[in-house]
Amino acid sequence: GAVTPHATAAGYCRVQARWSGDDDHAASDWTEFANLLIPPSGVYNLFTHSLGYTNYWNSRPRPSSPPAGGRGSRQWRSTTTNTCTVNASTGGLTALRGGLCEIQARWTGGGALATPWAHVHGFRLVGASQNDAPGAPTDPYGAEAVLVIGGSSLTLVNGPTGSGHGGLIYGTGAESECTVDRGTGAVTASASQSPGTCWVVTAWAGNDDHRPSSKAASFSVPVRRSQTALSATNPYSPSPSLAVGDAPLAIAAAPMGGHGDLEYRSTTPTACSVSAAGAVTAEAAGACTVQARWAGDDTYAPTPWAELLSITVGAGG
Repeated sequence: GAVTPHATAAGYCRVQARWSGDDDHAASDWTEFANLLIPPSGVYNLFTHSLGYTNYWNSRPRPSSPPAGGRGSRQWRSTTTNTCTVNASTGGLTALRGGLCEIQARWTGGGALATPWAHVHGFRLVGASQNDAPGAPTDPYGAEAVLVIGGSSLTLVNGPTGSGHGGLIYGTGAESECTVDRGTGAVTASASQSPGTCWVVTAWAGNDDHRPSSKAASFSVPVRRSQTALSATNPYSPSPSLAVGDAPLAIAAAPMGGHGDLEYRSTTPTACSVSAAGAVTAEAAGACTVQARWAGDDTYAPTPWAELLSITVGAGG
């Protein structure tokens, strides 16, 4: 029939067996049937959780309640010697760097066979702290950047400054109308989001030797709806002309219908300049180009610059 041994104590268990015989046959001699090694109870819990496995960077804890009753002495080892070592006799732990630390233990046997190595604890050693936050960038997404709802993502042009351990990680701040790519800092505003502000926070990610930075930097970009581009029609006289010394060329019929102020600029400032009201003044003979856009407001983004005027400034008399 089946043989089911029952362990009563830790140690070395030798089992023998024989044929019991019958009316025609005598019993056989006893023969060794099995050799069993019974580990002590509790070998899987030599370290207690009361030590609090959180940060061993500057401490050398020892097992607080190792079991008794095994044959021989307790022996300890680390299977992750790049991150931690353990005193073979006492179980005292020394952290070398952050990362996974696994401790095993066994009974040496005391003249008998040693027990198999048993896993007693595995945990992550956290690295040294880093308290410096990255420096917040200036114009992170470019000068005058606006994140348009339902539009293209904005990528970082000027990243955070400073030095830390591990790469930079990004996230969104409170009440932020955007999503942020954790690895790159690129921001996107979906159609379901509202005009407001995209708040981005960033910190050092840490590595095996250092924890993530405890402080973060933040920066922002406005979030707005798109608006119809400014119509590139000539708002000046039907056939405008301008020469050096002439009176400024005034707007005859200003564009209408946009959100925010109407802004003007000259892309040829050596030949002509333009006022806030759109009046063009000749500066020197040459090509003169004037552009305009709707500046936007708290709800709508600025429109792209559109050309309003392109003439040649005369030398004058």
